[in-house]
Parts: sequence; structure tokens; C-alpha cells
Amino acid sequence: MSTGIAAPLPSISGEVIALDLAWRMAAIDGRPFRVIGINGTTPGPLIRLREGQDVRLHVHNALDTSSSIHWRGLLVSPQYDGVPGVSFPGIDAGATFLYEFPIRPAGT
Repeated sequence: MSTGIAAPLPSISGEVIALDLAWRMAAIDGRPFRVIGINGTTPGPLIRLREGQDVRLHVHNALDTSSSIHWRGLLVSPQYDGVPGVSFPGIDAGATFLYEFPIRPAGT
């Protein structure tokens, strides 16, 4: 069981990136909680991209429910961002979804 938020966050980059969403256990204020992890960390890894590059993100959902990723700081089409079933169909449990978009403009 993790002791909580990982510091420093792991960092990944490249034009093709694999992300795995899965439940994990973390201790928050000394109590165990089930939390969502991305590549085994909560919060997920820091993704470093360069403005102007194209990126392909293979996201595997190992959760027991539909999920999605909110790309904070990036302007992406609604079909790639949002709440499953609203603006984005979601990634079904056990499925992998390919996000593919240009990094324009630079995010945060």
C-alpha cells in the first residue's frame, strides 16, 4: 500500500504513450483508501509534451467501470475530453482507447 501521493511525480514523454487506469490502495491521513491510479501512481504521472508535436496515448482501463481522462490545460476536441456518456463515450472497463491529437497550443 502506498503512503499517499508520490513525490516527485514520475514523468513520461514521447509521441506514443501508454497509460493504465487501475484501482490501487493508498493511505490518506493514515487510513487505507481505494483510489484510481494511472501507471501505478496517484496522481498520475506528469506527461511532458512539446507544443506542435502530435501525440498518441493508448489508455487501458483496468477499472470495473467506464472512465475517461480530462486533459487539464490542453485544448482538445469534445470527443476526447469530458464525462463518459456526455461529450465522450468513455473507455469501457477492460478496454483500451487511443487518444490522438496535436499539442496546440501549449498546455500547463
